[in-house]
Amino acid sequence: MIKKILLWIALAYILFIAVGVTLLYFGKIERYYFFPGFSVKYKIKQKGIVSTDGPIIYYRNAKTLSKAIYGTGNSAIISLDTLTSRKASCMSFQTGEKFDIDLKDSLSIEKDNYTLPDKMLVLSDIEGNFKGLKMILQGTKVINNQFDWTFGEGHLVLLGDFFDRGTDVAACLWLVYRLEEQAIKAGGKVHFLLGNHEIMNLTGKLHYLNNRYKANADTLGLNYEQFYDNNSELGRWLRTKNVVEKIGDVLVLHAGLSPEMVSKKLPLTTINSIVRRAIDKKTESFLEVEKLVMGEKGPFWYRGLAQEEVRQGELEQFLAQYKASTIVMGHTILGQIKTIYQGRGIAIDLEHQKNSDKAVMQALWRQGNKFYVVNQDNKLNEISN
Repeated sequence: MIKKILLWIALAYILFIAVGVTLLYFGKIERYYFFPGFSVKYKIKQKGIVSTDGPIIYYRNAKTLSKAIYGTGNSAIISLDTLTSRKASCMSFQTGEKFDIDLKDSLSIEKDNYTLPDKMLVLSDIEGNFKGLKMILQGTKVINNQFDWTFGEGHLVLLGDFFDRGTDVAACLWLVYRLEEQAIKAGGKVHFLLGNHEIMNLTGKLHYLNNRYKANADTLGLNYEQFYDNNSELGRWLRTKNVVEKIGDVLVLHAGLSPEMVSKKLPLTTINSIVRRAIDKKTESFLEVEKLVMGEKGPFWYRGLAQEEVRQGELEQFLAQYKASTIVMGHTILGQIKTIYQGRGIAIDLEHQKNSDKAVMQALWRQGNKFYVVNQDNKLNEISN
């Protein structure tokens, strides 16, 4: 009897291995776990058409290397450079437009508390939609046609999820990177906060990645994870960013604060430090507080606040704890930019890809003490309740 049981177990395991090998061979998966903690990874050769991407700027052996693709298919030009200056350029896959990049001499951790500016534009969940990003930034006079900052002392607040689904992630990120220094010189500020899709890409969870990036990575001789790892310029830059900030009396973040999070009474600086520490840490070694912050109840996953599952009184306590009057969040699409919790919360996530395909973009605008919805023609409207 025991021999039969062992035989069946052995046959089942052989079948388990065979299924895994088959899935790896045909490129259905890239990693298969044969035992807990033991896996095999197979580099899948992507057969997609290569297309404009990059530059991927990374550091190796004291050299600054740049890889990029310009053009599509057989006419594509593969650029492989060793940079001798702190300058580069980026071309948008979607629009074909090009802009220069001045690489930063140094990177530093962002503050998480700022004075409220006279003007503020808040936008979330662009998801690689460079066309839409350009449309709303140029339409609201944040940038001009040369992709230069024209917003003066205003603040541009970007609530994460610039990665995945869309086809122009690199151009979106490099534009934000470029605008940061220009904004500072003008007395303004660009706030780029991390969303769940930034965290997923930084930690190798690529479930929503557009397939074109995999083909491009193969062509450039890199794993996609190297595009944004700790040896890349954008990867290092992203690791300086916060997940939650306070601008004047406005709390901004990607998704929402859960009662479980708020009960820990964590200062904003602590929350942001936990995220930065956890990005390059193995999940199995997370402390309990890291599991909470990085999990579904954390600030870049939790939807319950936007869906008004939290009681009004609880939200009032949240805001009082952080000395804020309003919380602004993306991540959860409610059909329109709207106020919730009697105006104490604002949800701003929209179907930007569908909207921009119709030549329409919207974002949140704050001027003085009032919030508005602004569109691609710089027209202000009252926010819906």
